[in-house]
Amino acid sequence: MTDPEKLSVLLPVYNTRSDWLTVAVESVLNQTYREFELLLLNDGSTNPDTLSTLVAFEKADDRVRLIHNPKNMGLPKTLNRGLTLARYDWVARMDGDDISEPQRFEKQIAFLKAHPDITILGTNIHTFGETHEVCRFPEHHKEIAAAMLDHCALTHPTVIFRKDQILAAGGYPSEYPNAEDYALWTKLVLHHPEVRMTNLQETLLRYRVNRSRPEYVKSQADSCHRIRVAAFAALGVPEQLLPYFAKPERKRISGKKLKAYEDALCHIFSALQRQPFFIDDLFRERMLSILRKAVKRALPSPYALRRAGSLLLRREAYLDSLFPRRAPTKPAADSLYSK
Repeated sequence: MTDPEKLSVLLPVYNTRSDWLTVAVESVLNQTYREFELLLLNDGSTNPDTLSTLVAFEKADDRVRLIHNPKNMGLPKTLNRGLTLARYDWVARMDGDDISEPQRFEKQIAFLKAHPDITILGTNIHTFGETHEVCRFPEHHKEIAAAMLDHCALTHPTVIFRKDQILAAGGYPSEYPNAEDYALWTKLVLHHPEVRMTNLQETLLRYRVNRSRPEYVKSQADSCHRIRVAAFAALGVPEQLLPYFAKPERKRISGKKLKAYEDALCHIFSALQRQPFFIDDLFRERMLSILRKAVKRALPSPYALRRAGSLLLRREAYLDSLFPRRAPTKPAADSLYSK
């Protein structure tokens, strides 16, 4: 496996504010690790300030390559084009409104050299703008893969990855607007188990939060939902069971509905057990948390009272009856997306 001695950094731009873009690009150019090329991928920007900023950076630093799309192509196609134009085997992502910490590349490359089995490496982030918090993500591959069934567990502008494995998987899917990264990671988890992911447990990127785009947020939420539906369908879980994989709302349910929760969670648990990323205790605790709420919502029905007694007095026996422990088996060849 080739060491990540040099990087191709992909930074897509579409009418990004000049002041935000300037800070983002400078945070890349000022990295303590300097062996990289920076591809500024202009996706048909029309803002003159954006364009002049891009041209100025290309003139000022010979590591910068300014690439213009012939027209606005959208982020997934722009990134896929960038992958084909990248000169080096290892690719780092960056966005035009975020800020990389000075030692980000240095620390990530050191980790990748020490762990040659890892092919995608993210980091924790510190949000700024409309929120200010440190966001931590699962560290190990199985934890990341399991989390993908609920949310995106890699922050896109923090990752460094092997280009060839992303291209071999077909690159970024274009049918999930504003969630192309989540779609890609999920596809890799389900169809390319040889790809190993890790999050470095350091906060190496400042992530700008801008919620003043309701259409963007709505589109992203819709895409994320469709990704989860497709993922569970690939695991043999029909869409109608997905509402049971979440805690019930704050309203009374019947004993019959509680039984439906148990049956649905049994089906989901059995499907997940066949996956290489299955973590027995993690999923059993997730199911237990859901069922506790469901039992509470179903009281005082006779069935719920019996189940409440089981949870109180025979918790493990109750869980074993619903979610028997079995060794994970090799996954079927079903894929989330066709190649």
